[in-house]
Amino acid sequence: MRDVISSFPEEEETYMELSHLYARSNLPDEARDILEHGAKALPHSGYLRLNYGYQLLKEGRFPEAIHEFEVYTCWRT
Repeated sequence: MRDVISSFPEEEETYMELSHLYARSNLPDEARDILEHGAKALPHSGYLRLNYGYQLLKEGRFPEAIHEFEVYTCWRT
């Protein structure tokens, strides 16, 4: 999947699938990192930004999560 992301960085679903794979493999840091990478690569992807924010919430990183939600909200309006 990393090869797909390297070749096609605009495919948001690949970031999500890889994140889910990491999460199911009990690798939450990697799951978060790939969502962060996706949110940076596709800054207008609400799908990635929201999932990244929720991952940050799970980790107790509230200020960062709120920031992601605020950016999402500002973009949507």
